[in-house]
Amino acid sequence: MNGIDVNKLIKDLRHSELYRQCRLPLEYSEGLPMLEKVGQRVLLQIPYLCYRITGQKDRTLVYPLRYLITLELPSGKMVRFADLSLEVRFAKVDFARPVGLFRHEAVRHLNRAQYRQQRSELLKLYGVIAQALLEGNEPGAQHVQQMSDLLKMLLEPSLWPMYVVINEDFCQRFGLL
Repeated sequence: MNGIDVNKLIKDLRHSELYRQCRLPLEYSEGLPMLEKVGQRVLLQIPYLCYRITGQKDRTLVYPLRYLITLELPSGKMVRFADLSLEVRFAKVDFARPVGLFRHEAVRHLNRAQYRQQRSELLKLYGVIAQALLEGNEPGAQHVQQMSDLLKMLLEPSLWPMYVVINEDFCQRFGLL
C-alpha cells in the first residue's frame, strides 16, 4: 500500500508553528480525519475533540468535535482552522457536555496495541485513497471497502452526526450515512 503518509502529516502538524498559533487547549486530541476533494485540490480535515477519563473501564467521556484543521495534500500546508463552536451549523451543540463513551461496542474487544494498530492501518488507507484522488483516479474498491470497515469500527458512533455535518460526501462514500 503506497500513498501519502497521513500519520506523519499529523505528527508534523503537532510540531508546527501554525499549530501552536491555533492555541488548541492541551486536552484536545485529533479524531479521525476526513478527505475532501475540491476541484483539483485534495484536503485532509482533522477534527479535534476532548476525552475525559472517569476511572471506570470503558467509561471515558467523549465530547463533541470542537476544532477543525484542514491541510492541503500532499504538502500538508494548513489552509483552514475553525472553532466549530462559533459556527451557526453547530449552534445547538453543547460543547461542555459529553456525547458518548469510549470504548464503544465495536472496539471493546481490542486492547490498546490492537486499537493503535487498527488506527494506523486506517491512516495508511487515507494516504492510499488521497494519493489516488491526487492522481485523478478513482480509489480502488477494495481500499474504499477496507477504509469504510475500519472507519465504522473505530469512529465513536456518537460523533457520526458531526462528521456528517462537516463532510457529508466523505460520510456517504465511507458508509457513515
